[in-house]
Amino acid sequence: MKKNKLIYIEWADAYKTNGSFDKEEVLDWCKKNDYYVYECGWLIEENKEYILFATELSPHYKDNPEITYRGLTKVPKTWIRKKIDLTKYI
Repeated sequence: MKKNKLIYIEWADAYKTNGSFDKEEVLDWCKKNDYYVYECGWLIEENKEYILFATELSPHYKDNPEITYRGLTKVPKTWIRKKIDLTKYI
């Protein structure tokens, strides 16, 4: 069974607000607000478009020899700010 890499990842996420604003308020809001996510997980796939990881994995589920995954997250590569391979620490 291939061992999954454990990664730490930071990305700038999309978000929105409600309400009505004039253009100056909108530009001010945009400059002052960013939403970052910081998470660790088990790398499932990485390609030029995205990283796919799971926050939980189980090597055996109901007598199935395959790994099963939970807590899936798919992040576009252009959103990623930092990625660190933590595998050597486990």
